[in-house]
Amino acid sequence: MKLRKQTLLMTAVLILAMASCVNNSNEKPSEAKDTPVVEKPSIQEQAPVVGPLTAYYATEDFNAGYFEYKKGQLICDSNDPINRIVENDADNYKYEGDDTGEYYSWLLPKSKVEKKTFTMNQLTPQNVGNKAVFVSSDGCTAKIFWSNINGHQYYNYDGSEENWRETERLSECYVLSVELISAWSGEKYLFEEQLEEKQGFIKLFAEDPYGRDHGLVGFVVEKWLNKEGWGYAKTAYDESGKLLVDQWECADIPEYISIAYIADLDALYIEGDLYLRKL
Repeated sequence: MKLRKQTLLMTAVLILAMASCVNNSNEKPSEAKDTPVVEKPSIQEQAPVVGPLTAYYATEDFNAGYFEYKKGQLICDSNDPINRIVENDADNYKYEGDDTGEYYSWLLPKSKVEKKTFTMNQLTPQNVGNKAVFVSSDGCTAKIFWSNINGHQYYNYDGSEENWRETERLSECYVLSVELISAWSGEKYLFEEQLEEKQGFIKLFAEDPYGRDHGLVGFVVEKWLNKEGWGYAKTAYDESGKLLVDQWECADIPEYISIAYIADLDALYIEGDLYLRKL
């Protein structure tokens, strides 16, 4: 009889324990005690905001000032360190600048111009990894990838003297390689440049070199060229990021491109076009 009572007591304890497990399994994760829910940071949270970007596009073919604008063409954006578009009156914007060292300006009819705004974000190495690939609507590709100097060197403008500081500094670095289509000729060309890292970000942004009150603006300036004879049409790197040709310092007026990372689209804005991430 005593053994039967002990058996019944153990059975009751087992039933209560099973009921407790069933009740706990029915709890929603958000209701579970002492189990905080940790959400993975979004791309926007990982990419601090730099500031606004304003871009102006031609909505039709028209002539103004020195230029013949084509439909869909970028006229100017707020990353441009030399030229700018400002309000003039209810019907016109004013395009102005000093690219030639002298001030110039002309009116742009608002009826023929579309204004777009974007939010620019910092781009981190974690968001790129070894390689990130972005593609525009017209099939142009933009790549940011980790590179290796592969035994090559960085030289002065004519290749006569090695810049050993730059050779060492850029022995491993990120590289921007972008296919663009010229608004004037319609032909595809390649812009390629080594990128610095600063305060944990890949350096797409810098203080306005002309001191205007813009804060950070997005542009990359061409500082290095391929060794004479290599040409500009083909990349200086292989698919694994190895440098294939010595780099010479740019001695001419450097080319630059307007660029920004747009986190809410996970895209690169380059010269008015959006390159959406594919890799």
